[in-house]
Amino acid sequence: MCPCIIVPGGGAFADAVRETQRRHHFTDRVAHDLAIRAMGLYGRMLLGIEPRITRVETVRDLAEGGHVLTPRLWLPDPEEPCLESLKASWDVSSDSIAARLALELEIPEILFVKSIEPAQGQESLSNAIHQGWVDPALEGVVRGGALKLWLKGPDPQGLAKGLEDPLSSFTRLIA
Repeated sequence: MCPCIIVPGGGAFADAVRETQRRHHFTDRVAHDLAIRAMGLYGRMLLGIEPRITRVETVRDLAEGGHVLTPRLWLPDPEEPCLESLKASWDVSSDSIAARLALELEIPEILFVKSIEPAQGQESLSNAIHQGWVDPALEGVVRGGALKLWLKGPDPQGLAKGLEDPLSSFTRLIA
């Protein structure tokens, strides 16, 4: 296991929020907050699958645990100050939330693990957004920053290889 911070997506839990908003017509602010809480539900599920991952609930705890050599999973709270600048919109997903966290903690690289299998090499961030691989708000979040963005499909063996040599298994997203 490697030192990293996992920012879970919302998965089926966020899809349920989206469907419930369609049915009950509550505001995007409420939907945004519920979708972030859905990320926490998905994260708790992941912790149930892999108990060696450490649960972390605040950005402050992540910052103070910078020396930890095992994976940590962040259960985001919509009240976290570093998330205040994000628009309450379905254009924002765990992609933009992970980028905001990385900028806050001065983490230089992000790996997005997705259910798609992009070609290895390089891809423009704008095309990745157009393809629906990452959220539309990500470009605005990372603009002007020095984050390296990587994209990977769901292959666990390729993940281990890619952590050793990212260009061999991951797609580099160029902003």
